[in-house]
Amino acid sequence: MGQSPEHYSPPAYLLVCISTKWETVIIPRDAVIAESKLTDYLLDPRLYDDKSKYLLQGGFTKENPERLNAAIRDKVVETEAIFDGTNEHGICYRVEGDLTGVNGRILPVATIWLQWHKDSNCDINAVVG
Repeated sequence: MGQSPEHYSPPAYLLVCISTKWETVIIPRDAVIAESKLTDYLLDPRLYDDKSKYLLQGGFTKENPERLNAAIRDKVVETEAIFDGTNEHGICYRVEGDLTGVNGRILPVATIWLQWHKDSNCDINAVVG
């Protein structure tokens, strides 16, 4: 990778992870949020660490993943991301904000973003309510 977290500029392509530190960065508006991350993880009911029930309070379902994608872009992307550490996969960043649900309900969330060591691409890993 070669760049310290203090000099990191996230690329336009984002994938997924965890975050928080001393230097802030901005997740770009055109960051890629994989639809499978939304439909197969965030909006998919799970026995452990289920996020779909929380997101359902805002009207987000597997039938409208594009609405969750838009809500993340409207309220979270282009907000300061804080370095949250590193792991074997890359550098993690956290962005906190409020999502406006399909039904107008406000959901406070933290989104987690990972800049991969292998190719320096970044992606969204989680939404925590």
